[in-house]
Amino acid sequence: MRAVVGEYGFGKSHMVELATQEALTRNFLVATISLDLQELPPHRPFAIYQEALRHLRYPDTDERGLRPLLEKTAALPHAVTHFHENAPTPNDPLAVGLEKFASITSSRQRGAWATWLMGGKRTPSMAKGFSAANKFPSIYTVGHNARQIAYLFTAVSALARLANYSGLCLLVDEAESYALLARHQRPKASLFFQALIYAALRGQQTKLAERDFPQHRWREYPLAYDNGQSFFFLFTVTYSDNRLPLSDWLTKEQIFNLAPVADPQEIGQLLQRILGYHAQAYGYEPADRQGQIQGRGRVARPRDCATAVSPCAPASAWPWSYTICSTCTPSTRSPFCWMSCGRRCSEK
Repeated sequence: MRAVVGEYGFGKSHMVELATQEALTRNFLVATISLDLQELPPHRPFAIYQEALRHLRYPDTDERGLRPLLEKTAALPHAVTHFHENAPTPNDPLAVGLEKFASITSSRQRGAWATWLMGGKRTPSMAKGFSAANKFPSIYTVGHNARQIAYLFTAVSALARLANYSGLCLLVDEAESYALLARHQRPKASLFFQALIYAALRGQQTKLAERDFPQHRWREYPLAYDNGQSFFFLFTVTYSDNRLPLSDWLTKEQIFNLAPVADPQEIGQLLQRILGYHAQAYGYEPADRQGQIQGRGRVARPRDCATAVSPCAPASAWPWSYTICSTCTPSTRSPFCWMSCGRRCSEK
């Protein structure tokens, strides 16, 4: 469990991508989503669950969604039985769906069950075999559904382990959209994030209590599947006065603050790479001395831009407007001239 906090441009989304690649390398299933105030707001747990499972990624196939996992597990009869018998709550939607999926061979009917388990609508034929005493299970779209959604994520992680994967990683980007929610929407979003945190940490956390999470009016659920689950949850947040109250939910060790500090040598290496890309784009060869980056990000034995960049890109190629410094001429001006002459041209 990790919360990644940082300013805009500090690389939070890159952390999510890095975590995705690392998790796939370690044989985890990965569900990566990006929250959006209009399309996927943080106070709608069912929509987040739906989006996550529809884009579920695998380390051994390019297929997406829950169906590849269901098919792999259905081919292991002992796994189906084990999952059903160890479900901590009766009439578990995932256990029921898996059992039905494994009992049929029709690709269309299997597709219907997979779609329903990913938050889709059920078809009339799926209701066969259920009665008033044995009701068709529901995945709740409204009400206090944070418990059920957190439970289902951990249940998918347990199912993944039965299919010889390492578990499930849920990676949520742009969680700072919480700060833009209306005041009456924030409690539900807070409850959902707390439920996922509790489900991921369980006995390893001390700040959240299971009794604080209300049950749905129609059905009670535990917060986590527990039996054999392997669930990792990471989300990113931008600094804001109205952001999620992370310190109330997580320890300092579970909150990763992005505060990148680049030394002059690293800055010089970055500028060297940028200059190389620009040279490729405009068809010129930077002089060798421009690649000799010193400790302060300047090149060794600086000379004027006319000799350091030969030939330099024409002034018309640059989108910036600069006042030319004393060592630059209009025909050789470049935003990189400060790398060679030691002084940056100032903007007009």
